[in-house]
Amino acid sequence: MVPMSRSSKNALNPVSVKQIDSDTILIAYENLVKLVDLNGRLKSSRQTPSEFEFDFNIDSIVALTDSVLAFHTYGMGGRSFLDNEIVQDIQDPSRCFKMIGADDQTIILESRPSNSNTPDTPSNLYILTGHENSY
Repeated sequence: MVPMSRSSKNALNPVSVKQIDSDTILIAYENLVKLVDLNGRLKSSRQTPSEFEFDFNIDSIVALTDSVLAFHTYGMGGRSFLDNEIVQDIQDPSRCFKMIGADDQTIILESRPSNSNTPDTPSNLYILTGHENSY
C-alpha cells in the first residue's frame, strides 16, 4: 500500500476534532468550525448552520449543548448552533489567555499579562461554569 500524501497547501491543520453526537463531528481549524457527518460531508440542514466563522485563528474549542466557544490568545468568541448568532465576544489585548482544560460543565482558563515574556510571570486561573444548558 502506498501512503497518500496531500500537498501542504491543501492540508488542514485541525485544532480540534470532536464527536458531538452519534452522527456529527466538529472540526475546528484556522478560523472555522465545521459540523460534518461520519463520512466527512458537511451536515446539511435548513434549520441550523453547519459552518461557523470567527474573526480570529482558533487556539482551542469547547462544544456546549447549544453553542460552540472558540478561544484565542486575547479572549474568546461563541456562536449559537441554532442560528450562528454571536453569543460570546470577550477580548482583552492586555492579557494572554490559554484554555487549560474543559469537560461538559467546567472550563479552566489561564491568563497572563500580554507584555510578559518570562515563563515565571504569575498567572491567574479562571473557572468558567454555570452555562444555562450545561447542567
